[in-house]
Amino acid sequence: MGLETIKVEQTIQLMTALEDAGYPTYIVGGAVRDTIMGRPIKDLDIATKATPAQVEEVVKSLEDYHYISGGEAEVSIANLISLVNFPNHKKGEPHDVEIATFRKDVGFERDEDGNKDRTKPILAPAESLEDDLKRRDFTINAIAMDRDFQIIDLLNGRADIDAGIVRAVGKPSVRFSEDPVRMLRALRFSTRYEFQLDSATRQAIIDNIEWVERISPPRLRDEMGKVLMQKGGFQELYEIGIIPLLFPELRAIKSLEHNPAYHPEGSVYGHYCAIFDRLGDAVNNSPPAPTPIYFPRFGHRTAGGGSSDILAWALFFHDIGKKATAEASTKGNWFSFHAHESVGATLFKDNYGSKAVHSMLEFSRKESEAITWVTLFHLGKFWDSKKFKKVAAMVTDPNFDLLCSVAYFDSSMRIKGEWFAERMEYLSEIQKKVESRIVESPMPKGFGMKVSETLEIPPGPELGVKVEEIRQIVLRGHAKGWNEALQLMR
Repeated sequence: MGLETIKVEQTIQLMTALEDAGYPTYIVGGAVRDTIMGRPIKDLDIATKATPAQVEEVVKSLEDYHYISGGEAEVSIANLISLVNFPNHKKGEPHDVEIATFRKDVGFERDEDGNKDRTKPILAPAESLEDDLKRRDFTINAIAMDRDFQIIDLLNGRADIDAGIVRAVGKPSVRFSEDPVRMLRALRFSTRYEFQLDSATRQAIIDNIEWVERISPPRLRDEMGKVLMQKGGFQELYEIGIIPLLFPELRAIKSLEHNPAYHPEGSVYGHYCAIFDRLGDAVNNSPPAPTPIYFPRFGHRTAGGGSSDILAWALFFHDIGKKATAEASTKGNWFSFHAHESVGATLFKDNYGSKAVHSMLEFSRKESEAITWVTLFHLGKFWDSKKFKKVAAMVTDPNFDLLCSVAYFDSSMRIKGEWFAERMEYLSEIQKKVESRIVESPMPKGFGMKVSETLEIPPGPELGVKVEEIRQIVLRGHAKGWNEALQLMR
């Protein structure tokens, strides 16, 4: 059933205790959907008639089970969600299970103008499982399973799974007005499972597309990233209207044709669709990419395979400067895009990076620097640089592996893609030569303290950054040794 890595025995024991106390309890949501589809299950979510206070009472009756209260848990409890840890829970790990009280909406909070804010429902305990399921997003997620793993399907979600349909529960516009993120979730489920959107669900997204602008930058970045990591994700985001609405630099790119000798995939739009389809194939390992597709150094996000979605966003922005630089060719029915990489890097940094005043997306400083640098370097600097110091600077940059991945996907449908392996072999040779310098001339003992004293920087993150900058100077051959590199920093 895909439950091998889940603490099923403890979950069933907890469900049984709640049932014995008189509170109907079920497994709900994604775990049930994925069980029906035969897919791996990451966690189990529980729904019950019991209120948080009643859940706490039951949990306290079980040996070594722990009901989490105080701190951030109070926010969950206010939303009728209880957090519970099982016996032998390891300190520092996330809670083991969430138990949601059957819920119903009894109204909405008011915004600063006194109007109802449909994204902030006022919740109250519901009487039945059916009441709870009716407020969920899609029928495929509104299926329950009892402790004997018997399916309870009150809204025909299983039929939609069998038919390959993503259908909103109830009236789609109401579901989306409650939380516009559901528009993106609809696209994620349809692309991830290769399902079709129900016609009414799709039309509700199109009719209310401007609601996407109400999504907070962190959630928009995460949810869009999840869609972009799926095959067909970019195309669906574009065709339904989300990308043209949010990113003016990518409007009207279907008419911007490439020189077919270099881009057989046609227009800028066709190029984007092709590279994201190739990325989606790599995410599903069919076939795997010869370059990394996940980058732990950027931290854990929930996109794609469970790690950073930074590659998807680097690909998304790598050609964002093409529309601004498009010039009709005199040699054919196509456009040239001179300096689009430098223009694109500036557009990203100014409009979407961590220092952008009104960015609709959330990127950290490290992520913003990476996307800006990769956008600038993905064309001529990656493919044509030959001077040793310039190549050495590129291959030792912390974002070089991300650049290689963008260059691979960017060129994988093109003639230039045939040269990728040869180019990587050359760059790898330079990288090995540069890295050998550190082996031959390792950092002197106590050098970090010397940097601290010389540059008057106390121990901490800033000092670490400076030491890394000095390391890069040594690697790139801009100084004969560590002490000379330190003097260059003064």
